[in-house]
Amino acid sequence: MKIIIGVIRAMCRYYFRVGRAWLLFDYISTAAFALLLRQLGKRHISRPKRILADIFFFYLITVLTSTVLSRSSGTTASYNLDLFWSFRDILAGRGDSWLTTIENIVLFLPFGLLLPELLPGRGRALATVLLGFAFSLMIEGAQLVLKRGLFELDDIVTNTIGVVLGWLLYAAVARGVRLWRRRRPGKAE
Repeated sequence: MKIIIGVIRAMCRYYFRVGRAWLLFDYISTAAFALLLRQLGKRHISRPKRILADIFFFYLITVLTSTVLSRSSGTTASYNLDLFWSFRDILAGRGDSWLTTIENIVLFLPFGLLLPELLPGRGRALATVLLGFAFSLMIEGAQLVLKRGLFELDDIVTNTIGVVLGWLLYAAVARGVRLWRRRRPGKAE
């Protein structure tokens, strides 16, 4: 926990240099994450899941930093509301939209892979996809409001595709682990 607090303090010092508006945004998001950890703390969580929660938190901070904080502030808010324009460019063979699309998908694979293990009970697939969509929307909204990038509907779509593919990978691995545990010699079902 001391490591997490140290990382948060260091990032807050960085954010202060970046801008006070982002600092306020960061405090709100950090408080939301602290509430999530508090809720998780109300029930018994194994050490591996706590480590996984730390890895997931580090992943979220890394994504926020790379998609919003590392960009310089512009003078106007930029947006592209043309849905599926990047897919049309890929099919037409124009530009390098395919690279950006793949990057956006790969960027959100860990979200779909890690989060389901942290969520309780049934409905993890839907909750994971909805939270991934909301996180992507939050990033795009921050880019628009803080003028640190381009708000694109295609980014939200491709990020959500990445979450779904990550969840499918999680589901396949979880199923494989369950099958392996059932087939181990000396283990009764």
